[in-house]
Amino acid sequence: MKAGNNHPIPFGNSGLHPRVESWFDAVFIIVLGIASWPLVARAALSGDGIELVRSALRGGVLHPPGFPLQAWLDRVLVHLPVGTPAFRISMLSWFAHLMTLTAIAGATKTLEISWPGRYLAMIFFGAFPPLRRLGVQPEVLGGA
Repeated sequence: MKAGNNHPIPFGNSGLHPRVESWFDAVFIIVLGIASWPLVARAALSGDGIELVRSALRGGVLHPPGFPLQAWLDRVLVHLPVGTPAFRISMLSWFAHLMTLTAIAGATKTLEISWPGRYLAMIFFGAFPPLRRLGVQPEVLGGA
């Protein structure tokens, strides 16, 4: 317990219980995810995306450095019974984008950044056009 804090449960800098803050973060990330879901690509939109889908369907190695984990995950995802192969790989990029937002929420909370700053950081990352575009299409860096 910090000096001068008379509460039996330590509160974050927002004045909310940490568990409530975590729920707000989760709801915020879910809302951003739902907002970006209609943007998930149904077809490969870039040269890397075309190469990812082709390698996942036919096998082979992606261009150097090869991205072996990405290739293995893509080969598993193309067998899901949902949409096109490109859409399935786009879902991986979308999921990785949301997990990055979760990491940003955790890092900003650890750094004791106030809740407006935390949500602005998530909005700026989640809605920044180049990053959002990479986060919703088959892309080598989408899962990074």
